[in-house]
Amino acid sequence: MLATHADQSVYQLRKKTQATKLSLLLICFFLISCGHNQVKESGGHKTTAAWRGKALIFDKVHDKKNTVSMEVISRRPKSMRMDISAVLGIYIGSFVWNDSRMQVLLAREKKFINGPANADSMQELLKMQIDPQVLLDIFWDNPFSKAEWNCEVDAVGLSKSCKHKTLAIRVIWQEREGHHRLIEIDSPKVNAQLSLNDLEEDVEIKPTTFQLKAPESFRMITL
Repeated sequence: MLATHADQSVYQLRKKTQATKLSLLLICFFLISCGHNQVKESGGHKTTAAWRGKALIFDKVHDKKNTVSMEVISRRPKSMRMDISAVLGIYIGSFVWNDSRMQVLLAREKKFINGPANADSMQELLKMQIDPQVLLDIFWDNPFSKAEWNCEVDAVGLSKSCKHKTLAIRVIWQEREGHHRLIEIDSPKVNAQLSLNDLEEDVEIKPTTFQLKAPESFRMITL
């Protein structure tokens, strides 16, 4: 019986390539916690922070679920890096957004993707047309800076739910407790639930933090 369960687990792992690709950017994320308050310091906002968490990605089209761990580091105003691994610690890939460009490295598929940091690129990669700036706002627990979203706030002014004005995309903050947040991002093809816990402020940023280098054996894709 144990052998049968092991065989099934191996089979399921091999079937998760598509779900893994969807997991990488969300996740959003897809995708990380600031507690009850925005990350601030005396006299202004902090400029760098790092988060850890897990994401449950549901690919509605293929009816598949995949859980990943993620480490995120960000520098205001437009830099972010996510390193993604499977629950057992196996490296899956990385996503880097730096100003107007983004890079994605998919280890299992041996792909390196380079393209503009916009909602169209996210649609191509995630099947979810969400701007990278929205993800950054989610990580920092800031009000959405994009005008195409309608948002509701709670009693202390933090986002409670946001809905895109023209697209069927919704972001819901289901839990906030201490340094823990549970955030759901729902779209017609993908649903992502981010469980975000650890926060580190004023992290060190290296010159290579927001850069990815493609191995020679990887296939290069330009969006």
